[in-house]
Amino acid sequence: MNTNEYISNIQNSLDKLKGSLNKQELQNLEVKENEFIFAGKFNNGETSATFKSSTNIKALTDLNLEEVTKVLSAFGNYERFKIISLLLEKGYTAGEIMQKLNFKTTGKVYHHLNALQGAGIIFKDKDHYRLVAKRIQGILAMLMACHSYISKSRGDIIEINKL
Repeated sequence: MNTNEYISNIQNSLDKLKGSLNKQELQNLEVKENEFIFAGKFNNGETSATFKSSTNIKALTDLNLEEVTKVLSAFGNYERFKIISLLLEKGYTAGEIMQKLNFKTTGKVYHHLNALQGAGIIFKDKDHYRLVAKRIQGILAMLMACHSYISKSRGDIIEINKL
């Protein structure tokens, strides 16, 4: 997979979220003071999920740094991130991952798969590795956050109200 195909895969994953909630649905979300809500829908043909997650902003800033580092290191590694992006499509065997991502050895694939399993991002279902369903929203949230930093368009901001 070359860089353009890789970027295209990520863009396709992000496009699946676009338009998940319309303006009316967003306006109907009740948000308390100091609360953050992330909601959306995901469907890759194999897994479908609708999610709404909310948390107090203080809880986000008080996260255990050791745990945060473990998760971010999985996303910060180029090869692991390629695996995560691939698994957004569907589940794959280690051999299929090795072939699709042009890894030279199975040892290298298993090294990264073990790290992703250790971070609770993927699991093994028979011979196939898959994303943990309850982690998909977090993965997409991280991708959307990255997209908002790198993209020329900063996303669909419906409205910002200064209180």
